[in-house]
Amino acid sequence: MHIPRFRGKPGSIAVQFNSFPRLSPKGTRIHSAATPRVTRWALLFPLACVVIQGGHTVISKMSATVVSPEAISCYRWIVAVAVLTPFMARSFVREWQAIRKHLGRLAILSFMGLVVYQALVYVAAQSATATNIAIIGALAPLVSVGWAALLLRYRPGPVVLFGCALSLIGILELVHKGSPLAVFSHAPDLSDSLVLVGVGFYSLYGVLVRRWKLPIPAQPMFYAQALLALLITIPGPLIGTATPITSANAWIVLAAGVAGSAAAPFLWMKAMQTVGPVTSGLFTNLSPLITTAIAIAYLGEALEAYHIIGAALIIGGVMLAQTETLRQAT
Repeated sequence: MHIPRFRGKPGSIAVQFNSFPRLSPKGTRIHSAATPRVTRWALLFPLACVVIQGGHTVISKMSATVVSPEAISCYRWIVAVAVLTPFMARSFVREWQAIRKHLGRLAILSFMGLVVYQALVYVAAQSATATNIAIIGALAPLVSVGWAALLLRYRPGPVVLFGCALSLIGILELVHKGSPLAVFSHAPDLSDSLVLVGVGFYSLYGVLVRRWKLPIPAQPMFYAQALLALLITIPGPLIGTATPITSANAWIVLAAGVAGSAAAPFLWMKAMQTVGPVTSGLFTNLSPLITTAIAIAYLGEALEAYHIIGAALIIGGVMLAQTETLRQAT
């Protein structure tokens, strides 16, 4: 596939930057290229990707009792690299000179985008619910606004800022379980804080992809990051707990590797190619809803009022920002 530059996984703020208006040196707006013509079947790519990511979040929660976070963080990339190699190794070899030239930056991208966020989710899943993880993860597009302002000289308008404020109230409602004013008297749960830190790293990943614009096609660029993610995570089970593969956890490791780490990025790249970043980005708003439905059905998680209110505020804020950036881009 000649695929447009890989802009990140679902929820990655890289999706949002493609709709930010670009300015010429004189400050005049440069209009974006036309959005790819969308056929109905093509919408299955972002939808399938978001469904898989929702399932992966639930798998992360299920892994908490059968495999250590450091072990599954490594095992999933062993599986993913094994799955991706027959399809991407040839393009990786062909682009090796460019990859070697940018190996340092690729390692940074791999660490931030492919390792840290999910590793922190595996740790947080020891006590956090899958519902909480998914709703907090929905903040990624708005966290990117801060990074974009710092690194890309993006200046958010009042609607975007209002969306950020709305989402901030939503996250306080969620992490303080219906008492947002408790922020002044109680610290949030450690597990929720870990997910927030992971979202910060994941958001920065998308910004750096946009800022650096490495001259490497999508397939070999992602495969290089997958190989680096494997190398980065290998010390984890060697130093920590190397949980053995058993009948109880083998399917979880396979699901995390095949679906969460290989299939989801592939589908997202296809979504970028067929329906474009803006339409695909809108589908990421479904992630908390899909994850919550799966978590209720398979984990028996309870849906509380603060989940509904927090999710509505967070997703509403994100959609406000998306609407504004889309209006500016067109």
